[in-house]
Amino acid sequence: PLRQTLKAQIIVTNERQWPAQVMFRPLNPHPEMSAMMLVEPQSLIVRKGHPEAVTLDLHLYMPDKDVVSLVACEVTGGATTYVAALAHSEPGVFGVPLSEVEWVEDDGLHVPAVLPTLGRFLYEHGGLESAGIFRIQPDADEMKKIKRELGRGTFKECRDINCVAHLIKVWYRELATPILSTIPTELMMSVTDEASAVRVARMLKDREAHLLKWVVRLLVKVAQNEDKNKMNVKNCAIVVGPNLFNVHEKANPMEALMMSQHVVGFLHRLLVVEQEGRFAKDSFEFA
Repeated sequence: PLRQTLKAQIIVTNERQWPAQVMFRPLNPHPEMSAMMLVEPQSLIVRKGHPEAVTLDLHLYMPDKDVVSLVACEVTGGATTYVAALAHSEPGVFGVPLSEVEWVEDDGLHVPAVLPTLGRFLYEHGGLESAGIFRIQPDADEMKKIKRELGRGTFKECRDINCVAHLIKVWYRELATPILSTIPTELMMSVTDEASAVRVARMLKDREAHLLKWVVRLLVKVAQNEDKNKMNVKNCAIVVGPNLFNVHEKANPMEALMMSQHVVGFLHRLLVVEQEGRFAKDSFEFA
């Protein structure tokens, strides 16, 4: 699976009478950071009759790739041996670099194909009218199944519509660089009204702007069914906004909380402007 840790252990033994120091050095020559091997511990002293365990953590970042990772085991004053880890990453569209996914046109916007796939399913199966859509937690097993099927291009049905809505949030959250993380913190903090929110949105590059515009349009359609789904634009901003930037970049929890609140406010203001029909169809320019 992509962006999950694959763990393995090797057991190191010493047949000599004296202790041996062993250093473990991962060799990560993978192009485009398709994989990363980590070793713990990186060195140890092994005594005869006392085997030691070493943990190998392999992280896969690129979909549908064959990966060979090597770890050099260097004995001080002795030979170097190598341990090879072989893996194949599953096809995927979540947590994958945007350069690796299929892009399509969707009602004037250029977005990864997975978003219109999820959006259409949501429209066609009553998701916009489902109470608490985007807020209710989905069935975990069903969501994992759908996520795999989307990666393999085999997704056709779903028994819990909340899975589809939740996976839209997950897709945005698992981007290597979430779309609003490209906006400097001080600019996001400066948003106090609709005019400043629009001004900041216009600073996004085309790719991020289209991704933001796509989810803004979707959430406004959700809010148009507030009488059935109980989700107005403010509720939509609260449940979706935190998925659009990387809270883990903020070392200070209070700073992370403040940033999260500002992102929610920023998104809410854009939703209000979109809901009132003041934006052009395919941009954050006024109509």
